[in-house]
Amino acid sequence: GGFPRGGGGWARTFFAAAAVAAGVWFLAEWAHVRWDVNFDYDTGLYHAQAVRWLNEHGSVFGLGNLHARLGFNSLWLVVAAVVDNGVWDGRSEWVMPALLLGGAGAFLHELCFARRTGERVFAGCVLGWLMGAIAGRVGLSYDVPAHLLGAMAVLPAFRLAMGEGRAGLPLFLCAGAFTIKPVMAVPVLFCAALSFWTRAKGHRGAGEWARVFLPAAAIGAVWVARNVVQTGFPLYPLPAFRLPVGWAMDAENARWNYAAVRGWARLPGAEWLESLRNGFAWWFKPWLAANLGGGRFPPLILLPCSLAACFWGQLVAGKTRAGGRRGTALFFGAWPAAALAYWFVSAPDARFAGAFGWVLLGTVFLFLIPGDKGLREIGGLLDNATARRSCRLLAAMCVVYVCGRTAMSGGRSLLTVGTMTAYPAKRQVVGETHPVSVWAPNWTREDGGTSDQTGDTPLPSTPSPRGFELRKAGDLSAGFRAAGTD
Repeated sequence: GGFPRGGGGWARTFFAAAAVAAGVWFLAEWAHVRWDVNFDYDTGLYHAQAVRWLNEHGSVFGLGNLHARLGFNSLWLVVAAVVDNGVWDGRSEWVMPALLLGGAGAFLHELCFARRTGERVFAGCVLGWLMGAIAGRVGLSYDVPAHLLGAMAVLPAFRLAMGEGRAGLPLFLCAGAFTIKPVMAVPVLFCAALSFWTRAKGHRGAGEWARVFLPAAAIGAVWVARNVVQTGFPLYPLPAFRLPVGWAMDAENARWNYAAVRGWARLPGAEWLESLRNGFAWWFKPWLAANLGGGRFPPLILLPCSLAACFWGQLVAGKTRAGGRRGTALFFGAWPAAALAYWFVSAPDARFAGAFGWVLLGTVFLFLIPGDKGLREIGGLLDNATARRSCRLLAAMCVVYVCGRTAMSGGRSLLTVGTMTAYPAKRQVVGETHPVSVWAPNWTREDGGTSDQTGDTPLPSTPSPRGFELRKAGDLSAGFRAAGTD
């Protein structure tokens, strides 16, 4: 029994049909949700503005001076800017989450057709995380895309360690994940080390080394170059190595932004600054209490890491054979473990941890179940024609139900696609030598506080209308500089 491994066959046909059905369901459910049910705060804070800047002016010198968050350089927002045109103009917030379905399809394919049982279990772990991460959400947040690419690199890396697969693919995927969000720095280092070890062991020529490392290096070089253009800091948001260029952000502004991200991740709220001043012993206990009672920490970190500790404990204690590759197993266990350690030290917000916990759990099964037995009989159930027809009928009924519910639901329409909204804002003039008129938020949140979101307000807009001016009078495309810069 089991899924056939060759081309054609009913299993691959069923997989393709299920993928199409899932795509229809996803687009019907998510692509027509109104702005007021958007849970992604940062899309209204700066994502929508970043997309608008890219489409209207491209990469702008000193953009981080206008708003420190606009200096964040993410490949995901670049792709969103490409998508946000034509019939999808102003709609990338709804369209981009649909791209994550491609990642779900990749792991679903591994779950069905991977040769090793451990690979299937790994795919199942990541797939479970991904479905929970994208369910019911719209927005341009790039936490999930970065973690998705990082998780997609694990199986190619594992196969490379087993002497199979393409050498450059894992490093390329991890480099792409890093340019979406730098929290993926540790996976990049592990992939680079693995690629170096496999190339050195095989005594490869210069051409082979170039094919493995140059694509990833090119991605990294473009990311650094855009950082320099937008902020003057090559590794922004890391406030180090400020270059002596006229558009560089003020060093104190960059440090404050970096501190705000780290402090808010520890204790979101009024005490975030105290968490930086008072040290680990002061902030850890309230951080732990808040996370244990939160909605993200238990499923993202506590549950998978607790299970992973049990299984990895068996492997490390020698109670299992690790497929005869104990050293390789420890390497793949250290990969997500080190990533989690880096997350905790840098910015321990549960959403930033993403898939690390589930990757840590999934990787242990690559070595606990190294062969192709153990789960094949599950796939064999679908060898029965009646079972296959029943599955197809059930899938069709689910699609019809969800599409029908979406079409008849109040506040939704299959014929109306939402667009990103411009929030209430007021004009304000900033700067002296080369002043610029900007839009600043002018509305109050439901909790009574003053909002810092502008949404898709026309350019330029900022929640911090101070400390900057145009580089060239009357020319937004020339960019911005810190106030007082000659």
